[in-house]
Amino acid sequence: MGDRGNRRINQPKIFIYKLFSVAVFALIKNDLEKIDQVIIDREYVGYENLIKKLISETVERNNKKIEKENIHFHSIGKKSKAHKIALAAFKTKRADMRLTSKEFFKIGLVK
Repeated sequence: MGDRGNRRINQPKIFIYKLFSVAVFALIKNDLEKIDQVIIDREYVGYENLIKKLISETVERNNKKIEKENIHFHSIGKKSKAHKIALAAFKTKRADMRLTSKEFFKIGLVK
């Protein structure tokens, strides 16, 4: 099995981070020129550097630019406006945008 087997075992986990990175890009892609920084809630502790790298790669694949140094991870907190909006979208099953699997792949989920 060797390295190839370990890579296959880790693929589902990596897929989750790639999917998350594509979703972040989909949310910010139209405003990248106006954005000074991206702040992401600390949901994936220990994987921030990987996620930052995947977001940067997704941005580059889509001919856009973002500096890795402008992507930050912080605890957002339950009293923040962002948390309230996300919770309301989750509870009502309504969001400002929806992405199909086709759109995810088009954005660049697969290298």
